[in-house]
Amino acid sequence: MFAGDFTAEAASLVAADDEIAVSDVVCSLANLVTKSLVTLEAGGATAHHRLHETTRVYALEKLAQSGEFDQVARRHANYYRDLFDKAEIELDRVARAHVG
Repeated sequence: MFAGDFTAEAASLVAADDEIAVSDVVCSLANLVTKSLVTLEAGGATAHHRLHETTRVYALEKLAQSGEFDQVARRHANYYRDLFDKAEIELDRVARAHVG
């Protein structure tokens, strides 16, 4: 689902469900890095991953064939909604701290 960089935590929140454990997502992600299908950028405080475009297209096709595309797309959208909600709360907190 991710068109750009993502963290292992983000991948876990989007890919894990009742049948797929978070630990399985992290192990699968590490496997894809080992196979050079996902790049790992570990320069900052949080490691970021990126799917190669061909890998991403293939994975999206497989996801659509499995019939799970809508579920995963919904979790992906929910992940970003929650991320933006947290950012808005933090921005309000910082703004209030500077005002008064």
